[in-house]
Amino acid sequence: MKDIINKLIIAEKDAQVNAIKRKDESANVRDMLNHAKLYQEHPMLFKLKELETLEKVVAKVDVLQINNGFSGLLDMVQLTPSCKKISSQ
Repeated sequence: MKDIINKLIIAEKDAQVNAIKRKDESANVRDMLNHAKLYQEHPMLFKLKELETLEKVVAKVDVLQINNGFSGLLDMVQLTPSCKKISSQ
């Protein structure tokens, strides 16, 4: 009888943990969707996020070799109001 009660308690705790995980995953998906909408409405934010990511990557690299020249790098990270909007799919 004691084993059955212990198994029942363990099953209840597992169900609670799974419910918490599902809520957390749903919150993460909503957060990602909100970010995607912001990036779509404000392309400059998306470009800034790209630059932040580039900064993090470059910080972990010892040597950065740019093969298409400095102007090519500037073309890649150019911050202008004419940034193209992200097409909605």
